[in-house]
Amino acid sequence: MLGLRQRPKIFVIGFNRCGTTALHVLFQKNGIAALHYHGPKRKFIIPQVLALNYSLGRPLLSGMNRWNAFSDLGLATQKLVFEGGRLFRELHAEYEDAYFILNTRPVEKWIASRLAHMDGRYTRNFAECAGVAEHKVAQLWRLQWDAHVDDVRKYFAGHNRFLEFDIECDQPDAVKSLLAADYDINVIHWRKRNATAISESGSATSTPLTGETDPITKTPAG
Repeated sequence: MLGLRQRPKIFVIGFNRCGTTALHVLFQKNGIAALHYHGPKRKFIIPQVLALNYSLGRPLLSGMNRWNAFSDLGLATQKLVFEGGRLFRELHAEYEDAYFILNTRPVEKWIASRLAHMDGRYTRNFAECAGVAEHKVAQLWRLQWDAHVDDVRKYFAGHNRFLEFDIECDQPDAVKSLLAADYDINVIHWRKRNATAISESGSATSTPLTGETDPITKTPAG
């Protein structure tokens, strides 16, 4: 049996606010060396490292290669918007034996959750950096969602190391089955974490279920 750090990488390539924290904790609780948004002791932020490595033409995981699982690859600040999951083709080219999980949920619930994230600061940061009015952000996110999900589905069609995982209706056994050849996943550790309550009107209230916080804003990430 290969040591954990020699086993294939696991990339969660869906957007944030789609169960990235729950998947990260599932990996951690099963002894997998996992990173979620930031590195140990918040010494680096995964999307920033990915963006820098990509721009410099370096291997994408330079500085992070000793970890096995990566989730929450997106960042929105007033100076940088970067969706690391969009590098799925490049990541696959560098790690052909890696596992890829496209984490999804109903798109309108995702948008409501994002709009509420960080008490609206995430939306404001995105709007300022992207140079769009705040009221247009939701529509831009819908377009990004549709393009990304469509691209990923087409690229990984029929691929046996790819899983599309709807966090609201799919069971963690699907993750267990996907990784079974290289990882022994105990699904007892699966539960919703850092969830957002969505009202019938479509509004959202961020309700963190873990103590995990965003390393920059000190507010819940995921």
